[in-house]
Amino acid sequence: MGTETTHGRFTSDEEVKTAVHLWLAAQPKTFFNKGIRKLVDRWTKYIEKQGDYVKK
Repeated sequence: MGTETTHGRFTSDEEVKTAVHLWLAAQPKTFFNKGIRKLVDRWTKYIEKQGDYVKK
């Protein structure tokens, strides 16, 4: 998450939930699309290697 959350401490679970929710809501759609595409690529490499270790 952003640096704004790294300088303070959360005093409750609700503060953490709110901070995460706000951070996720602030991300552009491309952030999630990129992550999903990377995951599909990783799965494909894993399947092609039949479960052997895959380097980046």
